[in-house]
Amino acid sequence: MSIIKNETTIDDEEIIALRNAFAQRARWMKLFIDEMKAQGIDWETAARNAIGNYGESTGKNYQNQMEGPGLSDLHNFVCAKWSKKVFEADIIEDNEDHYHFNFHHCPLVTGWQMEGCSDEEIKCLCDIAMDGDRGIARGLDNVKFTLGKTIAEGHDCCEIAFDRIKK
Repeated sequence: MSIIKNETTIDDEEIIALRNAFAQRARWMKLFIDEMKAQGIDWETAARNAIGNYGESTGKNYQNQMEGPGLSDLHNFVCAKWSKKVFEADIIEDNEDHYHFNFHHCPLVTGWQMEGCSDEEIKCLCDIAMDGDRGIARGLDNVKFTLGKTIAEGHDCCEIAFDRIKK
């Protein structure tokens, strides 16, 4: 029996469509990994590198668009209005030095569940997917990423933090 709790409270047609798109991409990720496994490829390294590199490129793009050196407008990119609803996010802290938020729903987890993944597989796939966020932090100027609890581990939310590194 699964320990994962991944309920939704927002029942909006557009948000559901966006969640379905995220879930579909999670399913693609799982199927790509299954094919890499079948071909004897070091699938975890390949997946982490690809997703991390994409995240880093995304972070650099965000940095180029941000108004200043701080994190105060990171919310315009990472947890914009639509994604806030898709992931049922609560913003915990949003200022020049800290951008912390909690997700209460994850459509990626939904996609992996649709593929029949076990809780352990989902936990691994989630951590690989979070390499994208780790990469975003690498692409930003002097930013550290911290992942706390996750839905994939059976918690009620995913705790995500981007913090400015003071030099």
